[in-house]
Amino acid sequence: MHPGAERVSHKAAWQACSAARAAPLIWLLAAAAFQAALPVCGLLAMQALADSRALGVSGALTTDGAWVAALQATGVAGAVAFTGAALRSVALSR
Repeated sequence: MHPGAERVSHKAAWQACSAARAAPLIWLLAAAAFQAALPVCGLLAMQALADSRALGVSGALTTDGAWVAALQATGVAGAVAFTGAALRSVALSR
């Protein structure tokens, strides 16, 4: 900190940011939180894909059941990847 500068409370900083334009700030915070959760969703989709393959190989699921589970997990993983790329492109365009 510079000499003579005083600390600003979190509340005062939030009020200053919100006074400028509240709606975009809230949307940016929501987008950042959603983008932070995307990697976890991708990992869960990949785990479901590996589990469906393992259950199909072991015979715990029928072949059709394993294919359905694998295709659903692949669809979810694709949606997560697309959403992450879309959010990154929006963040880079600003």
